[in-house]
Amino acid sequence: MDKDSQLALIRHGVETWNNWNIKSSGSQKIDLSETDLSGADLREANLRNANLSQTIFSSADLSGADLSGADLSHADLSGANLSGASLSHSDLSGANLSGANLSLAKLIKSSFIGSNLNGASLSYSDLSQANLSKTQLSRTDLSGA
Repeated sequence: MDKDSQLALIRHGVETWNNWNIKSSGSQKIDLSETDLSGADLREANLRNANLSQTIFSSADLSGADLSGADLSHADLSGANLSGASLSHSDLSGANLSGANLSLAKLIKSSFIGSNLNGASLSYSDLSQANLSKTQLSRTDLSGA
């Protein structure tokens, strides 16, 4: 399925998206890179191993989403809700996560090299073996992380 078809499908709703993803048994490479999903309701979406580089998710709701292994490099996640999301083994290098809610998120072995986490909440998130080098952390809530 091409990128435009995938974009249309995810805009149709998470339930439709997840059902398609289950039916394709992960055989389809998810590529939503360089698209605008700002403000989208993507709660519980399965975006595992997806190419989401340079995608705009500002103010989107990705709470509980599975973004494990996803390429989110240079993505705009400013103000996004990622509470309880799984981002383990994800590449968030150069991403803008300013003001994002990552509380209770699984961030195990994720790369945040050069990312902007200013004003973000990472309270009670699991940052085990995450790479935070050159990451901006001004006013970031790391309580319980």
